[in-house]
Amino acid sequence: MKLSTTTITLAVAAACCIGLAAAQDAKTKQGTDAKAPAVNPTDPNDPMMKAWEEAATPGKMHAWLCKDAGAWTGTTTMWMMPDAPPTVSECTMVTTPIFGGRYLKQEFRGEMPGFGKFEGFSIVGYDNVAKQFQMTWADNMGTGMMTSVGQLSSDEKTLSWDCSFYCPMAQKKCSMREVVTRTGEGTETFDMYSTDPASGKEFKCMHIDLKRASKAAATTASTQN
Repeated sequence: MKLSTTTITLAVAAACCIGLAAAQDAKTKQGTDAKAPAVNPTDPNDPMMKAWEEAATPGKMHAWLCKDAGAWTGTTTMWMMPDAPPTVSECTMVTTPIFGGRYLKQEFRGEMPGFGKFEGFSIVGYDNVAKQFQMTWADNMGTGMMTSVGQLSSDEKTLSWDCSFYCPMAQKKCSMREVVTRTGEGTETFDMYSTDPASGKEFKCMHIDLKRASKAAATTASTQN
């Protein structure tokens, strides 16, 4: 029987995880009769293999993300504080499906008023097991990464993110919100909400109007096996 690349990869991953789990369990029980769950990593119908395959197979939410594939241009409006005047600058975003459409890579470029050139990127995905969108963000304005979990609205137009990061001013872990809204065919808005350190109240600190400049074909896992 010829096995696909995905099946072989899942088999190796399952075997490794099962081996590690069995070793840990055996160590915990200190020599008692501890046995690893029976599994056949070469059988795609094995329950454990099916669970791994379901976890690794892109679905509806991944297809939703991949609709953003392409190059975008945008206008960014920022507020450093609630009563501060806004600053406006231009930005670009290139969005690329990776790993067979399992994740989306987003690369941003623009200007940070008062700080100069801004570059950042995110890896966005949907975890089939956790049933939630997940994102990791990094940029040239710091050395820490922001992690986020997101949920899609029932009309599938708005993706709301709860974000966590370590704030250099507060010297502790802080949170903020991001909201991405698909406003039309090839248009989106991005809103970021932070907390005013003086009042403790939330305020909008960034708004971006995005327009697709060119569209790239979404890559699905079915073409990679």
